[in-house]
Amino acid sequence: MRAVAAEVGVTPMALYYHIEGKEELFRLVVAEVSSQWLPLQLGDQGWEYSLRQHLISQWEVLTRYPGLGSYLIAQPTLGVTSTALNNGVRFFEEAGFEPSQAPLAWSFAMTYLHGRLSVDARVWHLPEAPRVEGLHAHDYVNFGVEAVIQGLSSMTLSHSPPSEV
Repeated sequence: MRAVAAEVGVTPMALYYHIEGKEELFRLVVAEVSSQWLPLQLGDQGWEYSLRQHLISQWEVLTRYPGLGSYLIAQPTLGVTSTALNNGVRFFEEAGFEPSQAPLAWSFAMTYLHGRLSVDARVWHLPEAPRVEGLHAHDYVNFGVEAVIQGLSSMTLSHSPPSEV
């Protein structure tokens, strides 16, 4: 908190006058940063496009703030609010998922994103980490998001379930 106060040019006590402590500061930062990613809402271009844009924008924004993705992953709720959960479930219901599957679809998409952020936070910046020539972090994210979307698209009500063998 002293470093933050020094950065903004106030005394630590002045900062504590407005913010209770480090956890409240983190919550405020998360609220501000999360307002920068594209909302998860059904649009004219289909749910797949909307989900893709939301996940990729969330990853891009969080990678601009080193440590924030790790902070969210370390939280008991992964930084997810009830509002975000309800919006995500509603999005998947509107996209054609059964009400019982909509929360699972949202959780699956978010789990992929948080997993990717975790890998990026722990490994990607290490010079000794093994790499495939020509591939960059965004290549992995784009591939993973497409895999999530393709997997989920086979489960909507508009698609018939896979036949049993």
